[in-house]
Amino acid sequence: MKAIFVLLLGVLCTSASPLPLAKRQSTATSHPTAAPGAWDTFSVSGSAVKYKVYTPSKYSASQSVPLIMMLHGCTQDMNVFSDSTQYAGLAEAQNFIVVFPSQDPNASNKCWKWYDSGSQQRGGGDAAILAGIVDSIKSNGKWAIDSSRTYVGGLSAGAAMAVIMGNTYPDYFAAICSGSGLEYGAAHDLTSGSLATSQGGPSPSTAGQAAFQAEGSHARSVPALVFQGTSDYTVNQLNGDQIVQQYLTTNKLAAPNSGLNTQFGGSGTSITGSSTTADGSVSGGYTYKIFGWNDNSGVNVQYYKINSMGHAWSGGFQTGSATYVDPKGPDASLISYNFFMQYTTSGTTGGNGGSSSSSSTTTTKASTTTTTTSSGGLPTYSWPTGLPTYSLPTFSLPGMPTLA
Repeated sequence: MKAIFVLLLGVLCTSASPLPLAKRQSTATSHPTAAPGAWDTFSVSGSAVKYKVYTPSKYSASQSVPLIMMLHGCTQDMNVFSDSTQYAGLAEAQNFIVVFPSQDPNASNKCWKWYDSGSQQRGGGDAAILAGIVDSIKSNGKWAIDSSRTYVGGLSAGAAMAVIMGNTYPDYFAAICSGSGLEYGAAHDLTSGSLATSQGGPSPSTAGQAAFQAEGSHARSVPALVFQGTSDYTVNQLNGDQIVQQYLTTNKLAAPNSGLNTQFGGSGTSITGSSTTADGSVSGGYTYKIFGWNDNSGVNVQYYKINSMGHAWSGGFQTGSATYVDPKGPDASLISYNFFMQYTTSGTTGGNGGSSSSSSTTTTKASTTTTTTSSGGLPTYSWPTGLPTYSLPTFSLPGMPTLA
């Protein structure tokens, strides 16, 4: 059962709300890949976990900048996921620090232990290790990090861990992003984890209350961005729905007077109850729906449901050692950066990284069109054309036994 589970995973406050769109600084409209800055690699004391940090070439320690942590899926590592997301190119253009942790290579399939009860608590397991990495970067002396603008995202097991980090360290992370992840407390061991990937976790209401308890005295409304493909057969699309509902429940409990809309009905791309709904498409790629749930200040939870996409980082790059990417989807790296920059842990807008300047050398994603079909504060993003068409890799796992 354990072997089957790790294969199935594949690669696997006060309310922190945005200011009105007119008051925000500009966001990124293209995704550069040029990264002439510096990489530094570190080891976690007492652990086989490593992490690498990208510093933009124009960075100056005289200015505090955001920090974004990106967590890889099973079978991946920090190098694979940095290639897959090309987040360093965004960091270079927008002047922020990005860190890619790498799980202990001896861990089962190199998965973050989102399914382990100990890692679902503040100060325990992988959650403590990842929070410790944030602390180490802030105290290193090389970087000046704006503590109110630290964010976490990930894919699959990394996404499930990002969900957990938002609920166990809400005072650390201003917002989170999940790509093909699972709700907080979706499992408590390997066996229940195997079931959760295919059948979902507990009731999102139950999970949401448990996540609120995990936040403890640090409880605050943590904005969440969720990506999920409708043809994901590694982590069933139901899990994306559950993350949204769990975060709506938790955020309402953490900020009961925020005016957060928590209505959620339907399934697939026929979800009802959201404050806003938009249709989008990628030229030569997939169509998708964007659902937004607002509080009094704007979007609090946003959900990209991508038609026909499988288990992959949406809009990822097929470069270097990249795995589990799908260039036919909307650019999750660019979208998550823009989402993150709307929020701080103190509830004010984060702005546009540490600088308004951008790199002059860019590689852009395929053109994307988003059409808003209802009002309510959901921003519309567009990307310029220019990236050649890629064929999608096959996500098969030869010889994998059937799960009973």
